[in-house]
Amino acid sequence: MASSGLHDEEGGEDDEYEAQADFQPIVPLPDLIETGEEGEEVVFKERCKLYRYDKEAREAKKRGVGDIKILRNSNGLYRCVMRREQVHKLCTNFLIRAGMTITEKDNSEKVALLNCRDFSEEAGGREETLFIKFKSSVERDAFIATYREGIASDS
Repeated sequence: MASSGLHDEEGGEDDEYEAQADFQPIVPLPDLIETGEEGEEVVFKERCKLYRYDKEAREAKKRGVGDIKILRNSNGLYRCVMRREQVHKLCTNFLIRAGMTITEKDNSEKVALLNCRDFSEEAGGREETLFIKFKSSVERDAFIATYREGIASDS
């Protein structure tokens, strides 16, 4: 049987043959992007769905799905940030200040309800009512406790 040079006589591959492939990326990826969260400590992080209440339509509208975080900076101020999964666009971004309130939604054990001045879409911020739906009541309760800790630290 004639040999093609790629296989040895026993049917295995030739020891001298080495694949030469040079792959170039189709789209170059950007360097790591600074998010503004680098100097802050993550005190809470959990996956959730975020909704905002639209007063004109009188209904809750979905803002996104992703990890919601409560961050603490070096001055002791707390901030709530959430980015949409995959695209990492901001869903919400606001400081947790004294006088803010957070409650459990009456008819759901997984949902927290809060009012805030959200800076994720407008530079000057906009007053929003947000619904945050977690996987379980345990996660929701942990979020509420951390949120209240942030309120107390601003007093």
